[in-house]
Amino acid sequence: MIMLCDQPNITSEMLGFFLSRFGTNNAPIIAARYGETVGVPALFSNELFDALFQLKGDKGARELIRHRNDVVTVDLDAAAFDIDTPDDISR
Repeated sequence: MIMLCDQPNITSEMLGFFLSRFGTNNAPIIAARYGETVGVPALFSNELFDALFQLKGDKGARELIRHRNDVVTVDLDAAAFDIDTPDDISR
């Protein structure tokens, strides 16, 4: 599972739901959907580990998510909020 430390509204229960979806699906990726975004948190099967390790520069795991048609998504509005600025912390 890949997740970001600046998404404070993600709970362990939400991550547990990813695990349960992964256990009942054969999809290689389970990814969060929030707004128009499909991204992290995301759970990747071990068949994609080599591809993840080959990502370079500022290309993150979302690069893999965007280019596959077999991604299962989980609606996770809590992932939309992240902390990038001091104002975000205040909110």
